[in-house]
Amino acid sequence: MAVQNIETLRLWLRLSQSEKAVSKAIRESEAPFLGLLGETLTKDMRVAMQQAIAADPSVAGYVSLLESHPALFSVNLAWHVMHGMGESGHFSLYPHVRKALGMTHEPGQSERELLWAEFRRCLLVLGLEPSPQTSGPLFMVNEYLRQAGVPVAFDGYQCGWVIT
Repeated sequence: MAVQNIETLRLWLRLSQSEKAVSKAIRESEAPFLGLLGETLTKDMRVAMQQAIAADPSVAGYVSLLESHPALFSVNLAWHVMHGMGESGHFSLYPHVRKALGMTHEPGQSERELLWAEFRRCLLVLGLEPSPQTSGPLFMVNEYLRQAGVPVAFDGYQCGWVIT
């Protein structure tokens, strides 16, 4: 039992130190999108994030991580979206979200709404401007695309692609 507590404490410490570093990078960055800050994530940060995500690979688990480490896990989510967009040759957002969250299935609509609301809250906490759109067609998708740096003019809705 003590070994697990020590490992949990070490993980928390690594995540907290990483959160401070990424928060500083966001404050000092001229990059307008979180996805571009994914390059600031070191190998140690990525390993710590993967361990934390693996402890509860669900939307609720990721929302909890966003609540406790908004900079670190917002950048991670935006980075996954940024790197995944266009990989398959068609517009597909939620498989990249699923990958960031460590899930084996794509989130359902209520889970998508929960994740979007927390991601949006993180943007505000970090001093970033979220999309003014909070309803209507693809409002959640547009929020992720904005932070991934995908121009809205080229998103799947505008191009007639199917959102999956």
